[in-house]
Order: sequence, then C-alpha cells, then structure tokens
Amino acid sequence: MVFVTGAESYVGSYILLYLLQKGRKVRALKLKKKNPCINYNKFLEKVEWVEGSIIDLTSMQDSINGVREVFHAEEIIAFSKKDIELLEKINIEGTSNIVNICLNNGVKKFCYISSTSTLGIPNNEGFITEDSFFSFEEDSHSFYGKSKFLSEMEVWRGRSEGLNVVIVNPSIILDPFLITEMIRKKDLHLKGMNSFVSAMDVAKCCIQLMEENLFNERYILNSENIYFNDFFSSGKERLKKFKIEYPDINKSRKDLSLLMKKFCPKGIYSNEKIKKTLRFQFLPIKKILDEYFKHQFSKITMFHHI
Repeated sequence: MVFVTGAESYVGSYILLYLLQKGRKVRALKLKKKNPCINYNKFLEKVEWVEGSIIDLTSMQDSINGVREVFHAEEIIAFSKKDIELLEKINIEGTSNIVNICLNNGVKKFCYISSTSTLGIPNNEGFITEDSFFSFEEDSHSFYGKSKFLSEMEVWRGRSEGLNVVIVNPSIILDPFLITEMIRKKDLHLKGMNSFVSAMDVAKCCIQLMEENLFNERYILNSENIYFNDFFSSGKERLKKFKIEYPDINKSRKDLSLLMKKFCPKGIYSNEKIKKTLRFQFLPIKKILDEYFKHQFSKITMFHHI
C-alpha cells in the first residue's frame, strides 16, 4: 500500500494517477470538502480516500496502517509574517508527525516534496545545485523557505533513525491554475528570470526515485530557467494560436507577484543530477504551455495522457 499526502494538489493528484496506472494500491489523505485537482474518475475512484490533516495524529496513525511507501506532498505556501504560525504548524510540525508515524509503523520508503526555496547561494560557476546549502543568515529567504528547510531537517532526522528517504526540490511548479493566472493578470510586470517545472514531471521523478530505491539524496527538479518576458510572450502567442480569449483581470491571486519574486533565484538552478541519475528529460516550457491551451476545455484535466 502507498500513502500520499496533499492528494488534492496538482503534484499529489498526478502521483496518484501515475501510481494507479502502474496498478499500485493507493491510500490518499485530503482535506475535508476538497477534491483532487485532476478529474479522471476512471482511476481516482480506485483510491482509498482518507479525510484529515497531517497535524491530526489520530487520523494519521490510522492512515499509515499497512503502508509501505509514503509520498509527502502536503504543504502550505504563504509569505506573510502573519502566516508564520500556520507554516510552522503544517510544514514543520506536520512533517515531523508523519516522519514519526512512519518510523513507528515500519514504513520502508519516504519521499518528501520540498522546494528550491531551501537552497542557498550559487557556486562559483553561477549554478545553484543540491550542494548549495541553506543559511538562516541570508535575508533573502522567505518565511515559507525557512519552514520548508526545517521540514527537510525532520526528514533527515527520520533518515538517521532508520527511514529510507529521498527529497526533491522542485522549482516553481507550473500547473493549470498558475499558468492561467500569470497570463491573464495584465498588471503583472516582472523583471529577470525564474525557474519552472511541470507538476507531471515532479510526480514522475518522485515515483521513479522511489522505484529505483535511490535514497538518502536530494534532487533539484527543474525544466528551464527562463526570463519572465519570454514566458509571457510564449503564453500570448498560444492565446492567438489556439484562438482563446481571456478577459484581462487586475485582481487575481493576491500573492502571485510576491510568489514570483520570493522564488526568484540568485543563480541558475542545475538539473544535471536528476537528469544523469534517472536519464530524465523534462518537458520544455513551450510544450507545457501547448498542452495546457490545447486541453484546457477538456472534461478530463489536461496532461492526463502524457
């Protein structure tokens, strides 16, 4: 049995989908009244659903019974000082809870979906790698980044106590919601570049790392480092290509600009380690955008066939 937290997120949903396509038995944790981001009932109806939260020890204990592998994708993304308590509760305490329960219940494999926000400064060649370690002395780190770093420390603690773990550090995850908001929001003007990866590729890498038993390592998951202007231009080109009209909006996800700025790296994220380890080829950003616009009106959420 495989257990997935954060199953209502895009990454969690694709992990579920790909595991089910492989014939695996899956149990998934989701918040009450929330459903997976992808709508593919043929597979998702086979999931053993559990409603609850990683901060609820009772429900978590029951959920882990009989589980051999865990994919931990649940998190809170926030950047305001007022959200520190929530970040600590979900990201740090919640991760500590699930690590402890895994240790107490004989779970064999544990994959944690972290973030590139836990990485430090670039090397002498300008690349941020898995060895670019986080420092609390750097003012550029967000409250979110600090909470994810401390969450990683809980996972490494689990490793020291006998749990087989692997951590992935995705760059900004491109999902249908984020793509739509970025392209529609007419007052979003950002300089510089950032790094992106598709939710599907994150899910595929997580599963392959666990299948190949590649433990006690961390891997940056990043498709491309691209200038914001190039990203927006590619989006607008596809609006015309697929004859789609989006109304301009001024009010969207309130923290969208903040999200992009907070994740803006001081260097270029290197994906060489994961590419060499798995021989993995990431979807180019233009391909991700093509698939998004082609399938956005489908009843089955886009990318399910990739």
